[in-house]
Amino acid sequence: MLSVPPKKWIARSDITGKTGEVLESHASQIAQKTTLTPLMAQLLALRNISPEDVETYLHGSLSHLPDPFLLKGMPEAIKRIQDEISAGRDILISADFDVDGISACSLLVDFFARIGVNAYKFIPNRKIDGYGLSRRALRRAAEIGIKLVISVDCGISAVEEAAYAKELGLDLIITDHHQPPKTLPEALAIINPHQDGCVFPFKDLCGAGVAFFLAVAVRKELREAGHFEQRPEPNLKHSLDLVGLATIADIVPLIGINRIMTKVGLELMDGNTRPGLVALRQAANVNRVCCGTVAFGLAPRINAAGRISEGRLAADMLLETDLPAALKIAEDLDKLNQQRQDIEKRTTEEAIARVEQGEHGRRTIVLAAEGWHPGVIGIVASRLVELYHRPTIIISLEDNKGKGSGRSIRGFHLFQNLGACHEHLLGFGGHECAAGLTISKDRIPAFADAFDRLAENLLTEEDMRPTAVFDAEIRLGEIGLSFVEQLRLMEPHGVGNPGPVFLARGVTVNHLRQVGTEGQHLSCMAEDGGCQIKCIGFSLGHLAESLAGQKIDMLFKPSINEWNGRVTVQAEVQDIRVQDH
Repeated sequence: MLSVPPKKWIARSDITGKTGEVLESHASQIAQKTTLTPLMAQLLALRNISPEDVETYLHGSLSHLPDPFLLKGMPEAIKRIQDEISAGRDILISADFDVDGISACSLLVDFFARIGVNAYKFIPNRKIDGYGLSRRALRRAAEIGIKLVISVDCGISAVEEAAYAKELGLDLIITDHHQPPKTLPEALAIINPHQDGCVFPFKDLCGAGVAFFLAVAVRKELREAGHFEQRPEPNLKHSLDLVGLATIADIVPLIGINRIMTKVGLELMDGNTRPGLVALRQAANVNRVCCGTVAFGLAPRINAAGRISEGRLAADMLLETDLPAALKIAEDLDKLNQQRQDIEKRTTEEAIARVEQGEHGRRTIVLAAEGWHPGVIGIVASRLVELYHRPTIIISLEDNKGKGSGRSIRGFHLFQNLGACHEHLLGFGGHECAAGLTISKDRIPAFADAFDRLAENLLTEEDMRPTAVFDAEIRLGEIGLSFVEQLRLMEPHGVGNPGPVFLARGVTVNHLRQVGTEGQHLSCMAEDGGCQIKCIGFSLGHLAESLAGQKIDMLFKPSINEWNGRVTVQAEVQDIRVQDH
C-alpha cells in the first residue's frame, strides 16, 4: 500500500517568511491605519496586504477595476467589433465546455443581445471537438455567413485553428487567460493578460473575467459613439454573477480585482437575479450562496453538461429568461451530475486499486486505461492527489490516443514540467496546479518515466508530506460572534486568499458522535478554559471513538451557524492530533 504520512502543521508565517519583528511591524502598521484588532491586522499581514491596500481589500468596489484598454489587443478587437455592429452583422462566440468557458460565452451572448447584436454560441462537444477552439465552430461560422469569431477561455494555443480560420476568410479575436505558448496563433487580436507586452495590472483573470472586460470596452466605445441615445445602456454589473461563478469554479486566485468581482457576483447569485442560476440553486438545493456552495453545488452541475453530454445545455440554462424552462434544464443537469458522480466513483476505485497494486512512480502517479470517461479524469486526478499527495496524471485511452488530465502539489509546477516532457506529448496546456495533455498510447511509458524523474529531482521527501497551514494559535475564549463577523470581511476565500485557520491546544472534546451519510462527519463539543464551542469535522467521523476522553490539539476555521433563528459560533475542524500523555 502506498502510505502517506500524517499532515505536517505549518504556521503561515513560516511559508510567507513574515515572522517575528517583520510580521509584528507589518501588522502594527495595518492596525494604526484601521480600527482592526491586532489579530485581524496580523491575518492581513500574513496575506501580504499592504497598509495602503487594506481599505480596498476589505471594502473594494467596482470603481477599483482597471481600464479594459490596458489589455493588449483590446483596441484592435474593439475596432473590429464596432465594424460588425455598424454593419448589423452577426458574431460567433466559441467557448470551452467547462464552467469558465460556458459562463464567458453566456456573458458575451447576453451582452451583445442587450446592445442589439445577434451572437451565436458554440460550445464544443468533448468527444467530437476536444478542448478549445474547434474547426467545427469555424466551419459553422463560415457556413452561416459570419465574418467575425470571438473565442473565450480558449484559443491561445490554437495555431492550426487560427490558420484554418484565415483560410475560411474569418477574422478571429482570441480572448483567453491560459499561459501563452512560445508560438502564438495568427489572429486579428489576442487578449490575454499573460501575453508579453500586456500592461494590464492584474494577470490572474479567469476566461469570463477577460470576456467581462471586453464587454466593458465595447460598451465604452459605443457610449462615446452615441449608440445608447436610442436604446438602454446595459448595466454590466449584472454580468458579474457569471464572472464570480467562473472565478470560483476555475480556481484562479481570489485576490485583487477577482475578489471584488466575485464578491459582487456572489451577492447577485444570492439575490436571485438570473433565472438560470435561480433554477440551478433549486436543483442543487443551495440555500445560501457562498464560495463553497458554488464550488461543490452549482459548478459541478454545469460542468456535468460538458463532461457527460453537451455543454450548450448549461449555456442555454444561463441565458434562459423563463424560470420554468430554466428549471427543466437545471433538473436535466442534476441528473447528468448524478451520472457523472457514478462514473467518477467507479473510475476512482479502479485507479486506487491499481495504485495499491504498485502501479506508481517514485514521486508521481500516471495511470491510463481504455474506457475511462474523459469527462471525469480531472476529478479522479484530484481525488488521488488528495489521497496520496503526489503529482498525478489520469489518461483516458481511445484508438491508441490518450487524453490526460493532471493535478499537482506545492513545489511542482505542472504546466512547466509537462513542457519539460513535451517530446513525449502531442499537446498540453494548463496552469501550475492543473493541466491537460494529449499523448499517443505507445509514448505513455516513456512519458511516465520522464515525468517521474523530473519530480524526483524537484521534490524532497518532505515535499511529499501533506501539509495543513494555520494562521495563529488562539484560545477558544477569544472566539465570539463579533470576531467571526469581522473575519467575514476577508471573504471570499480561495486560492491566494485562504480562509483563516487557527490552532487550539489542549482542548477537551466530548459529546462525540458520527453524523451525515454513513457517519462520515464528526460532531462534538470542544472545551478550553471553561469555554465551550460546537465543532463539526467533515470527513472526520472515523475518529469519533478514538477521541473519547482525550485532550487534543485542533486546527479549525471559526464560522457562524444559523439554525431555527439561533445564531451561534461553531468550529469547522480541519485536522486533529491527540496530545501525548
